[in-house]
Amino acid sequence: MEIIYFQSNTYGAPQGKCLRYRKVVVDCEEDDLALVENDMVCYKGKWGMLDGDGKLIIPAEYDFIDCICSETQFKVALGDLVIDLCKSQIGGEITYIAKGAKWGIINENNEILVPIQYDWVEELALNNYAVNIGCTLEYNDNYQEEYWFAQNGKWGVVDANHKIIVPIEYDSYYNTAKKYEDLIFVQKGRPYFDEQEPYDVFDYGGNLLYSNIQGFVVRIFGSP
Repeated sequence: MEIIYFQSNTYGAPQGKCLRYRKVVVDCEEDDLALVENDMVCYKGKWGMLDGDGKLIIPAEYDFIDCICSETQFKVALGDLVIDLCKSQIGGEITYIAKGAKWGIINENNEILVPIQYDWVEELALNNYAVNIGCTLEYNDNYQEEYWFAQNGKWGVVDANHKIIVPIEYDSYYNTAKKYEDLIFVQKGRPYFDEQEPYDVFDYGGNLLYSNIQGFVVRIFGSP
């Protein structure tokens, strides 16, 4: 069994020795030749969570577990999670690709908030998550970005009751839009959000506020 100080793949999420939780991996296989210091790359096994007293609060039954910005919620994977070295679809450099698992969200009581059925999940705001179907996961260690990001696939937004807030039919979303607490920005036809191309704006109630608008978000909606 391996106990790991928290490392998160989500920018801004709590991590390190100060966090009250620790990741635990049973049947652990460690890749001593890994090119990056990322726990999803370096360790393979069944993942769970310990509290500060060493009590197992999340059973070691997941193929990966990660914290998000909400400290009592975790991103989890189930399935044959495989990490390979491949050529990046973006710059052509060699990078890690993750495949074979489905992702969802649980809370500290191991209750499922977002069913573990998506190819990727990212937290947008408290109890609201961007979900992707059909993507490829690539590793990226650029500053202020998630270490793993979704290439291609279709994006939508769901809440912690698995209500669909935004239909899962968009090609990109504005990944800094969590600064706008009441708005979700999504776009079709572009692999990366482009403010100079038409996009849609929803609120967290699932209402389509604007359709096919163009222009810099900060100019239209003001500074967050």
